[in-house]
Amino acid sequence: MDLARWRTAAGEPARASTELTELLADEEELLGPHHPALPATRAALADALDAAPGHHLTCGAAAPRQVRGCRMSRAR
Repeated sequence: MDLARWRTAAGEPARASTELTELLADEEELLGPHHPALPATRAALADALDAAPGHHLTCGAAAPRQVRGCRMSRAR
């Protein structure tokens, strides 16, 4: 996860979000959906998605499970 956070800070949020999405899926499968490590991964994913050019996060009930309460949409 540290590498993905570094990628976000270095201006590669799309690559970071791809890596974090894969990591989150692996963590949920191996550790279970309620493991205490998952919120940190979700937060890093939300940061990467928020930093992606042309995208922004919208929080609410209709959000995808990956970011729990936030969804990414393309700015128009």
